[in-house]
Amino acid sequence: MTTIVEIVHEAVGCYLAVTLAATGLAKLRSWRTASTGLIIEQIIPRGIAVQTVIAVSVAELSLAALIAVGRLSMLVGCLTAFTFLGFGGYKLAVSIRTGNTSCSCHGATRAYRATRSGVLGTVVASLIQAGLAFVWAFAPGSRAAAFEVLVVIAFVVPFAALLVNPYWRSPAARPAR
Repeated sequence: MTTIVEIVHEAVGCYLAVTLAATGLAKLRSWRTASTGLIIEQIIPRGIAVQTVIAVSVAELSLAALIAVGRLSMLVGCLTAFTFLGFGGYKLAVSIRTGNTSCSCHGATRAYRATRSGVLGTVVASLIQAGLAFVWAFAPGSRAAAFEVLVVIAFVVPFAALLVNPYWRSPAARPAR
């Protein structure tokens, strides 16, 4: 019989797999824009911005795939938590250094004047995501095949959306309005 803790573990795994896969794919799909965003944020040196975007994308996709496979959950969960904590720390450093906050994860670089509530919201969101990753790392998972299939489906959904939805493709592939 599956316990509530196992159900929570699998639900969190679904969330983490779809989140990491979607953000990793979005960065790879728009690596030029994401690299420009890193350069504007003035934390990552210009010379390694492209490599940084590609490395982070590969790391996110790898973590999503490992979560979908469901093996090494303690190690993968902790690495995922540290990824989210690193993101929160990075965004905090950007806002302190530049007075702005920006996002280039989903295809367009947008910069906003950093506000206390906005920066706090980003940090809290990163802490919540890291907490969920730690839950996934340390809570016992279900051995039920149905739950394993759900996590794999969550991992595959962003890839399917990329193939089906023209708005996820390059701007040239978008239909005319």
